[in-house]
Amino acid sequence: MNSNKILLNFLLFLGILSLPTFALFKISKNFDNYFLIAIPIFISFISYFLCYHDKKKATKNNWRIPENSLHLFELLGGWPGSFIAQKIFRHKTNKWQYQLKFWLIITFYQLFSWDVIQNFNWLKSFFGN
Repeated sequence: MNSNKILLNFLLFLGILSLPTFALFKISKNFDNYFLIAIPIFISFISYFLCYHDKKKATKNNWRIPENSLHLFELLGGWPGSFIAQKIFRHKTNKWQYQLKFWLIITFYQLFSWDVIQNFNWLKSFFGN
């Protein structure tokens, strides 16, 4: 991977991580500690390890981790770890069905994070509060 592509991926990662990070800090202010921030970091490490393990198994033609399991951990907050693993290991980067679900998860996080930053205005209007 050339240096321009690495820089572009790094900037993309920072960009898609910005809103969720701000939203997480906003939510965590309501708690006595920042334990809430540690949860997605921990799940991201799990997602990263799962992608690494799956890629390792794929190169040896062994049993693979089901894609739905990978997506579940991404949905639980581990999408940053999966993003990094995809770029480092070139894992699932050419499988458009997987990438579609992955980017839908990221889009969900972006929209939800924006709503958190806006004091849940969209959710309040959606549910009539």
